[in-house]
Amino acid sequence: MIKSGPAGLIFEAEQSLSLIEVCGKNHEFLAHNHFGELFGTIQWMAINQFILSLTKLYEKPNERYPNLSLPSILNYIEAKAEQLEPQELHPVRCGFKLLGIETVDFDAADSSLKRSYLIVRHIRARMPDIDKSNALFALKTLRDKKIAHPEDVDLDKIEKTTWEEAEWFLVPARATVGIIAYAYLSAAYLDHKGSYLPSVDGSRVGRAMERLVKAANKGLRCSGGTAC
Repeated sequence: MIKSGPAGLIFEAEQSLSLIEVCGKNHEFLAHNHFGELFGTIQWMAINQFILSLTKLYEKPNERYPNLSLPSILNYIEAKAEQLEPQELHPVRCGFKLLGIETVDFDAADSSLKRSYLIVRHIRARMPDIDKSNALFALKTLRDKKIAHPEDVDLDKIEKTTWEEAEWFLVPARATVGIIAYAYLSAAYLDHKGSYLPSVDGSRVGRAMERLVKAANKGLRCSGGTAC
């Protein structure tokens, strides 16, 4: 569930961000050399994918259409708590610190059942709620009305959020995936400093695009008679 759901969605969101960053950083060069339409389209598609991936991370559980969002996985852990046993306790504590969670009650828990309930309770208390967070709800509205289901609405009248706010929602998502993966899969998604390890792979596509832009720049300079 972790690999197919939130870990994959975070990866998609980070890929999208890396493409958006490269397109934005090289906007003047790309526009001046008539690559604006191509890379503008890539950037537009990456923005849509980022919004889709991010909002899927926090989608509410739905009995009719089950999903693999973070809230759904927390519900699953809670329902199966008697059958699940947290294995890697120290890394879980490190993940808690990333979310600002005190570990006193977790340290004092004397059974796997209690630890599982505490993992769910603490993460859920700090998880953004798509219906209560104005920024997250704005992204969901944009997704529903213009990306997933293009309605006849004025985009200017849809509430907006900032990129900084939107990117922040990846922070608790990474920490949550790291905690659950450590606890129940003995899989390392966070290092000892709290860095999300798969982010290196997520940014790989952006680095490849950066090399492409540099190669195009070099080729244009060479074709213009400049020494290469």
